Amino acid sequence: MRVLTKQKLIMSRPHIEFIQSQNLRWQIPSTTYCKKNLKLKVLSVDDNTNASTNIIHYPANYSDSQNYCIATDEEIFVLQGQLLINGIEYAEGDYAYLPIGLNREITASKYGAKVLTFFEGVITKHREKKQTKKPYKNNVIKHISSHKEEWSSSTDPKLISKNIRRLELRSDPLTGDATWLLDINQNGMSDSTNRLETHPVVEECFVLSGELHMPMGVLTKGAYFWRPAGIQHGPVGTRKGALAIFRSKGGPLTTTWSKEKHEIQWNQPYKPILPNTLKKHVTMNKKVGTL
Repeated sequence: MRVLTKQKLIMSRPHIEFIQSQNLRWQIPSTTYCKKNLKLKVLSVDDNTNASTNIIHYPANYSDSQNYCIATDEEIFVLQGQLLINGIEYAEGDYAYLPIGLNREITASKYGAKVLTFFEGVITKHREKKQTKKPYKNNVIKHISSHKEEWSSSTDPKLISKNIRRLELRSDPLTGDATWLLDINQNGMSDSTNRLETHPVVEECFVLSGELHMPMGVLTKGAYFWRPAGIQHGPVGTRKGALAIFRSKGGPLTTTWSKEKHEIQWNQPYKPILPNTLKKHVTMNKKVGTL
């Protein structure tokens, strides 16, 4: 039997750079995790582990009050609306990390919500009080409100002077995997040139507001990419600023910068790197409607 290393498992998710999630169709989930009145957009999925990144749409007056637990780790970030889980109300900009086996007594949304959701495996739930696996207490992140937390400056020495703020949401003490928010001031990356970047781990990003200019196009609100390790990219620029949520997979994200600076390619036409599963849904980069 072929044994896959962790790095190979991570690399089995295809390179996506980038899609505007507004252009993807809503799907009815075929999984025991979701009720039939939920909808989702699948941004990326790993064919080996079934780990996935999704936008889940909870309709108004949604309620699932049967006690259950999910058989995989789940991260959530509320894009719009309000979501209630186990008595905790999550509003726009709120985050939680809910590990495998954590009991859910109720999941509800009075007014509806759109939630960026990261699953680390097959999405199944068990309607029983006994947990599938006792979660480590220090791994549970019940609630972070990004609007109330104190942000810090970027940890990268080359970015400290660029007025870029960072809010750490999660850092796994065992794997080094991390989730964070990055807030780039409108003057933070507006120079005509910038250096190219390379990371030794996967970098995943969803743009929450603003815009980022890259050689394959302009990422605006709702843009998403999954970039495998070791791919040189950039230069990146913005004149309006940008706010985005990032994740690293395979360890902590570090950056190797090119020695030379390169001209930022402003307002480039949309030339994405996409797997065939996304090409059939995305025919053009028309940024229409809401998320």
